[in-house]
Amino acid sequence: MKTRTISSLIALALVMAGPLAAQPASAARTVPSLELPRYRTSGKSDAPRLASTKVMVDDLAPTGPATARAATRNNVAYLAVDAGKDLSRPLRGGPRDVTFVSFQMQGSTGTTLDIAGARLAIGPANKDGFAPLRVGQPNGNNKTPTWRDLSHVVKVETFDGAPLAVLPVVTVRLDPVAGNWDLSIFQRLVAEDLPLINPPRGANKTFDLHAGSRGAWLSALVSSDENPLHLDANRNGIDDTFEKTKNNGALLVATAPAAQRTALVKQWQEAQKAANPRPWSTRSPAPDGTLAAVPKK
Repeated sequence: MKTRTISSLIALALVMAGPLAAQPASAARTVPSLELPRYRTSGKSDAPRLASTKVMVDDLAPTGPATARAATRNNVAYLAVDAGKDLSRPLRGGPRDVTFVSFQMQGSTGTTLDIAGARLAIGPANKDGFAPLRVGQPNGNNKTPTWRDLSHVVKVETFDGAPLAVLPVVTVRLDPVAGNWDLSIFQRLVAEDLPLINPPRGANKTFDLHAGSRGAWLSALVSSDENPLHLDANRNGIDDTFEKTKNNGALLVATAPAAQRTALVKQWQEAQKAANPRPWSTRSPAPDGTLAAVPKK
């Protein structure tokens, strides 16, 4: 399946977001909103909004042992994790619940994520300044993954002098019962039925980050009980309206064969490709070169 690269989506999102200006050090620390289609802080939503009782927005405040520093850049809060250090944040959902996790971050080469068994990593940048996203695949012991590059790359920018790959809004759909997960970039589903690796058993889900060679910045993290991208009553990752048109007006039942969902997912991906949905505007820490000078007092 051919898709637009993440880099083109990021470029479009930055244009939509407009210029970013630096803020005085005394400016309020503001946790940014991902402006997910079903969980927006302003404007209208094309789908019914998620109830606040079904969503957890991370406040990006350091907790427990000091593993990350709270910081602010262009009036956007983030957690800065030093090279080789770890960060763990709680997520919604029990061990057998389908959970959706959306986040935005910047990370250096070697940064890895373990999102309740969904494994992601940032590979080394190429000569043109783009780095591949990698997904973890199980090996013999099902604990330490081997890595496979996706066909998507992300732009590497400079933040406080460190080269960090800029991830767009990523949403992961976790299905512990099926033992797999899906990956969406903005609202587009780009990878499906990836195997969970050593998912939690009998414990709460967590978002675990290990910073790479030059550290990582986490600037937004949201977990929810329902799909934050579109109506998805059966939580199988497919827009309900599309699913009904392809399934005689009904949604797939939980006992439907896995192959039936896989076939429908492929059709959904092709439909999204043809529709070419645009990424939405977000706020995140700005690279060094885009910060305006702070006005003198």
